[in-house]
Amino acid sequence: MTMELIALGEGPHGDSQWHHEYSQHRRAVRIATERLREMIDRYGHGPHLVAARYSSALHAAETLFGALIALDHAFIHHLAPDAERRKVARAVLSALAAIRGMIAGGGAGHARLRRTLGRLEQLRGTLSDPLMTGCTLALCEALDSFAPEGRGTAEPAPAAAQPRLWRGLRGTSLREALRQAVGVGVVYYAALTFHLGYPYWATMAVVVVLQSGFRATWTRSIERVLGSLLGGMAALVLLHLLRHEIALFVIAVGFSLLTIALRMFNYTVFVVFLTMLFVIVAEMLQPGAGIASARMVDNLVGSVAALLSVMLLWPDFGPPLRQRIADGLEANRRYRDAVRGDEAAAVVHDARRSAGLASVDAEVAFTDRLGRLLRREPATAAATTALREMRGMAGEAAVAWHLRRARAPDPR
Repeated sequence: MTMELIALGEGPHGDSQWHHEYSQHRRAVRIATERLREMIDRYGHGPHLVAARYSSALHAAETLFGALIALDHAFIHHLAPDAERRKVARAVLSALAAIRGMIAGGGAGHARLRRTLGRLEQLRGTLSDPLMTGCTLALCEALDSFAPEGRGTAEPAPAAAQPRLWRGLRGTSLREALRQAVGVGVVYYAALTFHLGYPYWATMAVVVVLQSGFRATWTRSIERVLGSLLGGMAALVLLHLLRHEIALFVIAVGFSLLTIALRMFNYTVFVVFLTMLFVIVAEMLQPGAGIASARMVDNLVGSVAALLSVMLLWPDFGPPLRQRIADGLEANRRYRDAVRGDEAAAVVHDARRSAGLASVDAEVAFTDRLGRLLRREPATAAATTALREMRGMAGEAAVAWHLRRARAPDPR
């Protein structure tokens, strides 16, 4: 996101290209930040220093993200001198590099952080625009959260008190259990009737793919099918080239390590290596043709069955697009009002995150063409205008927040 911001205005596309793409950057950063937040909430109960490091990373990510949104708005609307905007945008890259070094650990990370803080202080003294000064103060705050001397900055509210990104994940219900039961039963019967190899692979695909909502199930089914097809074809090529059992054993061990490492990284890539691992191990234990094709067919059948289950059994497509957009507009309006009303920093942080989640929800629903088709909701010009207004309010709120920071005394 920062690299695209630095390149704004250069090349043949200029501002219009960034205006078309920046919502995707915002959405990607927000989803990644929420994933980090949920992982800290789930696994961040280990050693105190390790938990503090990743909590600092989360706080830094939120702070830098807010500064980038303010910079984005300033670039589009020319709210500050061009040279100062570019200087501050490049300073964000320096701050990100310093934070990466701190997360990696070691004395070099601390030294780089101190040098970066010093350069940011020098940059702040050369800026004439208050908005750019406020953004630079935000960068200093993000780095301060990692400072070994522990200069304090306000921490965001605990994750448990915040709204979740995926609103559908609220526990198992009777309806979801019945979907699972019907889907597994139908798939297992079909696998036995048509003599599919390894029918439990198909039933496992139903269990893994079937989610509480249609959009999540549709996404997971595409990822499962694509990963199975790619992994099955790659395994076929590998088995054709290698026949030695020791070589296959070494490769299987390597794939098992990659499968575990990639489990939380990307589901499609995870399924690719998982499929290759299963096919190679099955080939070693029970040599014969058709293992790879059986894996691909079973996962395809199971994924389709899961998708049909969520579509036909108590279908839940979520709120209509117009309601999601209205919620996004209202959340961003509350965020802007909280900043303009001089609310406390914790209140502004909560409002900013709620606005970001509501914006992501509305934009994902808008880009979900299949979901809109099933709900019979065409992408109208009014919806596009409302989304642009929603992003504009978020930018105005971010600008007002950083202007407010520039006016306030430096807490450091």
